[in-house]
Amino acid sequence: MKVFFSAAEASSDHHAAKLLEALKKILPEGESLDAWGMGGSQLKQAGLRLVVDSEGLFPMGFLEVLGKLPRLWKAFFLLKKSAQEADIAVFLDYPDFHFLLAYFLRKSRVPLVYYIPPKVWIWRKKRIFFLKKYFQKILCIFPFEKKFYEKHGVAATYVGNPLLDELPWKMNRSEARKKLGLSQEKVLVLMVGSRLSEVKRHLHLSLEAVSLFLSREQGWKVLLPFPQDFPLARFQKQFEDFYRRHPELRSKIRISQGDSAYCMLAADCGLIKSGTSTLEAALLG
Repeated sequence: MKVFFSAAEASSDHHAAKLLEALKKILPEGESLDAWGMGGSQLKQAGLRLVVDSEGLFPMGFLEVLGKLPRLWKAFFLLKKSAQEADIAVFLDYPDFHFLLAYFLRKSRVPLVYYIPPKVWIWRKKRIFFLKKYFQKILCIFPFEKKFYEKHGVAATYVGNPLLDELPWKMNRSEARKKLGLSQEKVLVLMVGSRLSEVKRHLHLSLEAVSLFLSREQGWKVLLPFPQDFPLARFQKQFEDFYRRHPELRSKIRISQGDSAYCMLAADCGLIKSGTSTLEAALLG
């Protein structure tokens, strides 16, 4: 079985890796799985042959797009060419790029599946006609999405939300605080993003917001978690510059990786950018 994956973001890389691992487990005995495409470190660890490494590739904002156009076009044509050899192609999130890729694959006759599709039930609803035309199956992570897509004649299956399998449901706030070494202080969790381009945009503003908050409120601890595989070393100078301006805050901000769910569970409140982390925060209360 030959499967092409395209996952452009850290959260997509994570969910695609879980999907690839699950596919391996249900393969009939004697059948092999050849998986390749675009992803990050988690998909690679799960066994994906990386044609394009998505880390740092996808920009936010018009100027960033211009600066990365040569790399983006090279990645696009590599993916377009390699996807044509697959038995099935699976796209995750990042619709602008994937819609273009789907359009250029229309003559290849490779069945296209969209896992975690764009939220057309919220905005840009006309995209549903594109999904209906070019994708053979939509894999939804919200139960109401299935009815919405089927109402418009789109084949859809509700597969459950992967977050429900991954969040620490059995842990309460006091246990999360104990795990993170916190005592009785009030806790603010700061979620600035999982993609390089997001963090480049959000980190400076978020840190300045925190410095203003801590100058007015006493007794707070700030938790600043990043994904496990995020290249945090790239921002070390930015942190040091911030601490030079605000030396009193060094002991009040805890930077970590791979524990964002525990940080949100431990927190009294959060300053959280829009995306998967806002859903996680809602699920964790």
